Amino acid sequence: MSLNGDWRFQLYDRPEDTPQAFPRPDFDDSTWSNLEVPGNWTCQGYDRPHYTNVQMPFPGEPPELPKENPTGIYRKRFQLPEAWSGKRVVIHFGGAESVLYAWLNGRALGLSKDSRLPAEFDLTPHLYEGENTLVAMVVRWSDATYIEDQDHWFMAGLHREVYLYATGAAHIADVRARAALDDTYSSGLLDLRVEIGFAIEARKGYRVRAELYTPRGTRVFRKPLEQAVAMAENPYLYSGHCAEFLETIRAPRLWSAETPELYELVVSLINPEGRSVESVSTRIGFRRVEIRKRELLINGRPVMIKGVNRHDHHETRGKALTREDMLADVLLMKQFNFNAVRTAHYPNDPHFYDLCDEYGLYVVDEANIEAHAFLARICHDPRYAPAFLDRGMRMVMRDKNHPSVIMWSLGNESGYGPNHDAMAGWIRGYDPTRPIHYEGELQWDLYREKRVSDVVCPMYSSVDEITQWAKSKTGDRPLILCEYAHAMGNSGGGLADYWAAFRRYPGLQGGFIWDWIDQGLLRKDEMNRPYWAYGGDFGDEPNDRNFCINGMLAPDRTPHPAMWEFKKLAQPLRVEARDLKRGNLRIHNDQDFSDLSGLVGIWELSIDGVRQKRGRLPRLDIPPGEARNINLGLSRLPFLSQQLCHLTLSFRTRKATSWAEAGHEVAWEQFEIPWKPGRPARVKGRANSAPEPIELFQDDRRARISSGELEIDVHKRRGTVSSLKWRGEEVLALGPELNAWRAPTDNDNFQAIPGTTPPPLAQWLAWGLDDLTLTPVKCSVRAQRDGSVRIRSLQVAQARDTENSEEHRIQHIQQWTVNPGGRIVLNNEIRIGSGLHDLPRVGIRFETARGFERLAWFGRGPHENYWDRKTGAPMGRHESSVDAQYHRYVVPQENGNRTDTQWFALCRKEETGLLVGGVRPFEFGASHYSGQDLYAAEHVNELRARPETHVQLDVHQRGVGTGACGPDTLPRYRIRTGLHRLGLWLTCFDPKRTDPGRLAGQIGSDAKFIGQLR
Repeated sequence: MSLNGDWRFQLYDRPEDTPQAFPRPDFDDSTWSNLEVPGNWTCQGYDRPHYTNVQMPFPGEPPELPKENPTGIYRKRFQLPEAWSGKRVVIHFGGAESVLYAWLNGRALGLSKDSRLPAEFDLTPHLYEGENTLVAMVVRWSDATYIEDQDHWFMAGLHREVYLYATGAAHIADVRARAALDDTYSSGLLDLRVEIGFAIEARKGYRVRAELYTPRGTRVFRKPLEQAVAMAENPYLYSGHCAEFLETIRAPRLWSAETPELYELVVSLINPEGRSVESVSTRIGFRRVEIRKRELLINGRPVMIKGVNRHDHHETRGKALTREDMLADVLLMKQFNFNAVRTAHYPNDPHFYDLCDEYGLYVVDEANIEAHAFLARICHDPRYAPAFLDRGMRMVMRDKNHPSVIMWSLGNESGYGPNHDAMAGWIRGYDPTRPIHYEGELQWDLYREKRVSDVVCPMYSSVDEITQWAKSKTGDRPLILCEYAHAMGNSGGGLADYWAAFRRYPGLQGGFIWDWIDQGLLRKDEMNRPYWAYGGDFGDEPNDRNFCINGMLAPDRTPHPAMWEFKKLAQPLRVEARDLKRGNLRIHNDQDFSDLSGLVGIWELSIDGVRQKRGRLPRLDIPPGEARNINLGLSRLPFLSQQLCHLTLSFRTRKATSWAEAGHEVAWEQFEIPWKPGRPARVKGRANSAPEPIELFQDDRRARISSGELEIDVHKRRGTVSSLKWRGEEVLALGPELNAWRAPTDNDNFQAIPGTTPPPLAQWLAWGLDDLTLTPVKCSVRAQRDGSVRIRSLQVAQARDTENSEEHRIQHIQQWTVNPGGRIVLNNEIRIGSGLHDLPRVGIRFETARGFERLAWFGRGPHENYWDRKTGAPMGRHESSVDAQYHRYVVPQENGNRTDTQWFALCRKEETGLLVGGVRPFEFGASHYSGQDLYAAEHVNELRARPETHVQLDVHQRGVGTGACGPDTLPRYRIRTGLHRLGLWLTCFDPKRTDPGRLAGQIGSDAKFIGQLR
């Protein structure tokens, strides 16, 4: 019987302020408000959320509490169904933060302090016929708050389901079902223990009956198992009233994340008269978890952990998640190739484990313990030892039957001490079938001798550190990163480097990305503009600002671009090129338990992103862990020089699955085919008409260059192109100029781990990169013998507060070659002084006039990608808008970049197009926000889109890395000092008549024109 819904509610400043009579049924609550349960009162108009990472939200030493301690009183009236008359009635509180006291009809029921595990109380002795009054008091801060310091919002209230259930006086108190495998993994072992409770004096003659049904619904046993209940008359012989079974099941269907085969176990209690008085069912899965020789084995096979850490979070409800929210998370995880989740940093709602069992996710189940602010103290404090033990015991007792749970975690960032030893000892004694996980024993030392953790599970170790550990062959434990690839803002750089190490080195078995979802809370400003709030936005002091914004999803569960990177890296198959010219490939099935017959493979040949041929692969019935050769019988396609030919393979679900529709893309692979291009095609219409000659007018200050429909103005004293018009309409509002700045990412500006590389933003600001002064040195405009006009300018930028020396200077030589007919070559030489190491970018920027909104490009996409995060973005021709290039991070920052670009086109309606390309791949971004706009804004509602389009073109932009909490951008993805060249061509075109891709191919095949590029 659900008690969810409206409860009467009143909030007080302190427990001492509550009225003495509030538990009584006749207490007058008519002036109180209604509050929805489940819910956090801090998200329902009372009090406020409070975010900290390590520091406590209030001063003091454990177990001291602040004088102001918000206290909520909940009251609910209910009547029991008539059918429950004479039964034992229990109330279940799914979760209350931080401490819960409960009363029924004025009688105290008890209290509970673990805010992430349920509290149950027997109501039977205190029930009335007719109306009953249930009262709960929730106190926000308690001594337990010191061990719930979990880098997340501190909330308050009844945030999980509240319901009643009824049993007979004799009832099934607990079912422990171990569905194990023998040493050959071919036979199942059902080890079943059923404990019976008696609300009255225990009676002999009760029996337990057990039935097991296969995943297809058929009975496993010809007749039900049955056993007499052993009575606990002699405590030396029996630990309780129980019945035990041990049965062998031949050739069971095995549970794994790939094949989540679930059996249904039905247990019934039979009274002495032979009647069933209660039946309960639970789903179990036959599987075996073990660790041998540096490998975590599931059913005898080493599995790669493709995991993520997950907090309970909703953008408006805080920690009060619905079942639909949980299902949405599980479906997204499956669709993006995750196979594991760590319940960071507390046990989740029981329904979440049911979903993981059903859909197939490995779970590291974590106890609700994090004492981060007093990390080295509380784990040794005997006053907290019972709480450590209680939290571990209750978690294991609740979740023991879930096949998805493959490891127990002792908590997070709580140091290491005897309190952990006590918890680990109990868990091993009760459940020897699962390994124990705990990062805290490592103390940042991967080589530390094992004490309680069966896996080496560091957080934020670098690729180099884990690689060196793997090569050392130290110990027999596998290494699984409990946290890595910290996803704060525009992040996820270097993820492919981690996965290359996971795939290459034995002993490395993946890890859990930090973390699943940005923990922003939706608010609206005074103009009703929405934004996501973070620490400090509610007046919560002290706070840790936006360090809770570090998810792979936005707060509304929209995937960030890094999700596509992970999906590609974690895909369940690989394709190896044997002979690309002929289409000889080898497909590897990287799954552990399933063949690939559930997927359909489709191949496609494209030139500059335009599809030329398409076909279907033969049936993919490749067994797990094996590979098969295929031949596509390709023949060379005609294409032009500077054009690229790609073979792209897409692997999609053949039929709808429980977690995806038919046709869902699970994996893809792409190869550039090294065919030789054909001869240049004749450009229609150009052979019979000479290009318009160039006219040049200039004086000491300005120059004007015109050819046909093109007109360029040059400001010679500034050394810049001040205007570019086509057909009399402005195209460029600001000509190309040096750019070495980007709106800082969170990783550029944050350092959570002391002793790691300092974030680069402080140095960038010290150098003045955010407001770089470009000093013109010289500028010349000259007509050339071939009829072109060349504009050559030299500008220098001196870093702020540095000596006037070349070491701290950026020199930019820009050379325009305007050809008859209006095609332009733009060569850039940018020399970075040796003292200006690790700049944010090296390139140029310009602004278009208003209205250039349509965008097309040939390069990586369609989503945002960066130098160190582009594996998940295939090459292709993409069409979008400038508006759509902006990716909405909670804190505005650098976004929208595209790498390996061959060309891009910006169009103003159907009137004017600007096409830009190069002979070498470049990076670009187009936005209605400048870098300064993004840098100045702390929330998305502070941004105002500009009508012009800001375009960035780079040799490279610094990789995004994960430096806010973990390794900084790897050196190979940083900007080196010295000379950089960026050679581009530009032309205007009529979008109604000309396809930009075809025009780019023609220009690229014009050897004479392209020869002007450097």
